[in-house]
Amino acid sequence: MDGLPPVADAPRLELELKLVPASDREEAIQVAWVAHLDGGDAPLAVKRWWVATLRQRRRERTNEL
Repeated sequence: MDGLPPVADAPRLELELKLVPASDREEAIQVAWVAHLDGGDAPLAVKRWWVATLRQRRRERTNEL
């Protein structure tokens, strides 16, 4: 994948990004970059962002009923 931040655990970051659908991957890469620039763990940030996004979407679907 192009445009990823230079992290020590690049395979882990790529794995986390593969779990995110292509339609949301651009935003996930931005989350990885922000975490990297803040000195955080980019793969963990992507995972946490994706879990939070799924949770939010589930709540939104539930509220529509």
